[in-house]
Amino acid sequence: MDSNHTSVEFAQQLGSFPDINLALQAAGLGAWEIDPERNCILLNPHCQVLFGIPGHTSVALDQTAECMHSDDLAHVLDVFSYAVSSRSGGDFDHTFPIGKTSNGQSGCVRCWGKSYFAETGELIRFSGIAQDVTEQERDRQKLEASEARIYNIVQQSPIATLVVHGEDFRISQINQPMSELIGSDQDVTGKPLLAILPELEGQYAWNEAQKVYYEGTSVDHKAVLIRHKRAGELNDYYYDISYRPLVENGVIIGMIHAAIDVTGQETARKMLDENRALLQTVIDLAELGSYSIDLSSNQISSSARVAGWCGIPAVSDLDRSFQVIQETDRDRVNQQIMGALEKGADGFFQEEYTVINPLTGQKRILRTNGQVRWDSAGNPESIYGSVMDITTQKTLQLNLEQQVQQRTEELATMNEELATINEELTANNMEYAAINEELEEANVLLTLSNENLQQFAYVASHDLQEPLRKIQQFASLLKTRLEESQSDELNYLNRMESAASRMSFLIKDLLDFSNISSRGKIFRPVDLDSIVDQALANLEISIEETKAEISVSHLPSVSGDASQLLQLFQNLLSNAIKFHKPAEHPVVSITASRVNDTELPAHVKPARTSRSYFRIDVTDNGIGFNEMYAERIFQVFQRLHNKNTYVGTGIGLAICEKVVVSHGGAITASSSPGKGATFSIFFPSNGPGEL
Repeated sequence: MDSNHTSVEFAQQLGSFPDINLALQAAGLGAWEIDPERNCILLNPHCQVLFGIPGHTSVALDQTAECMHSDDLAHVLDVFSYAVSSRSGGDFDHTFPIGKTSNGQSGCVRCWGKSYFAETGELIRFSGIAQDVTEQERDRQKLEASEARIYNIVQQSPIATLVVHGEDFRISQINQPMSELIGSDQDVTGKPLLAILPELEGQYAWNEAQKVYYEGTSVDHKAVLIRHKRAGELNDYYYDISYRPLVENGVIIGMIHAAIDVTGQETARKMLDENRALLQTVIDLAELGSYSIDLSSNQISSSARVAGWCGIPAVSDLDRSFQVIQETDRDRVNQQIMGALEKGADGFFQEEYTVINPLTGQKRILRTNGQVRWDSAGNPESIYGSVMDITTQKTLQLNLEQQVQQRTEELATMNEELATINEELTANNMEYAAINEELEEANVLLTLSNENLQQFAYVASHDLQEPLRKIQQFASLLKTRLEESQSDELNYLNRMESAASRMSFLIKDLLDFSNISSRGKIFRPVDLDSIVDQALANLEISIEETKAEISVSHLPSVSGDASQLLQLFQNLLSNAIKFHKPAEHPVVSITASRVNDTELPAHVKPARTSRSYFRIDVTDNGIGFNEMYAERIFQVFQRLHNKNTYVGTGIGLAICEKVVVSHGGAITASSSPGKGATFSIFFPSNGPGEL
């Protein structure tokens, strides 16, 4: 059969089915069939138009290649070859570009059909339909290009970004920052968001995302708390979030999530707020005020407490603020500040001065601590400081000084009276009895006065402990909060904590010193072996840290107060350990012997006479001291060494002497620099005793 005949036959076949032909024409479809025997393709009129060869019902297969776009020709031939082979299963569906259609324009045609094979696998028929899909293909390409641009934008964004589609928020795109943010190293594309982060459901951020999808609103929020898992661990995180709906043809099909992790900033901000509140609490409890001076503008900003004390605005000119300082104090305060501003100075200053409130006329005595801050060039730019109202303390100090002065004058008057009485006694023995009565009365008054002073010192020291403990507790807590800080506040707290600690030890020692005098003397037999054992147990940490070697011989029992004797030996042992040579371990020995009163050294004067005494020597190999200070070291607040080298209050040995004297004994010290020291204690023996 020739090609003409075939074309006529194909046309007749289509013409014999007018309904089908009309349906194909109405649908914009063309019909085609390949004749494998003649190696040609048969086309109906609409299909001829699609391929740009109208009037050609039959076209040789190699001629149809001219209709194809050259860039796609090899691929079309491969697809065709596969479709006409029995291994294809007979199905064929392919879209390919056409070089030129009948209107001279390039386009795209989709052809799909079916191939039929004989049992031998030989092709016997291959036919189908064709459709112009140029517009659909162009729309598809535009959509793919748009999606590619969106994909690139999302992937290249430095901000964590997520694109979801559908009501189940199925993930269609996710960039690397977002993968790291949710702590997932797996491909989550195509999975619902709640399948990856189920803990989001019910949280504020999830509810806002629902509004965006269902209501079409946009959301922007700062520091939103989101609790979710990251690398398998559930924690609280803070994010700046932005949600935008994805709209296609007026319908919301999904949304874009963008998030910035601000957990570090938010946590730091909260800690800063807490530390500020804590610092303000400490300031309020300590009844402190604060101020800052801007040296460039010469303005001072004062806290409400300082402004109230001085009667000035919260922000004021520095010169105006200086006017409230009492005139006699202004130059001294100004000199302190100018000295702190000098090159090479540490910038710290402390001064006490009187202010007069211009609104009320009230006077206050204030103490200020200030610190200069410098710029990068080393020039002073500002001053920050604290202020304490010490009016009450100064008034109390002044009253005490006045009382001492008054008491001194009274004592001087009494001494004058006593001298007069003595002269009168010499002149007139008959008045001796009357004068003795006056002396006894004066002694009673003096004793009562001393007891009252001792009681006052005890109560005053004890009452100072409570506010001091509060300052130490809050300072320690604030120091813990600010331990990573590099600011000056930590330096101020370290100084305040160190000063409070020194004051605490000083008050404790003063209490101990006062107790020795104020405590009633109820003496009982005390085993000094047990006392020394207890003292060693109390000093166990110091002994271990310094690797001290301590030997103790058998000690006697004495009549006394066990707690005071414990304090005596603990103080002596503590000093022996503390004042050791840097390159040597402390070596301490305690020995005891009995001496008669006639064998006592000439300079030893026990408080109570006895026929014999127990002598106890505490000897060490420490740094020693010049023996010219042997008496001075037992005085209150007397120190032979800088407190930064060897800590202490200077009261320990004064307590030791007071304990020994209250037990009727005496204590002496002998030493030379670099050769250790020996402290000798002499207790009255109440009988034969034993060692």
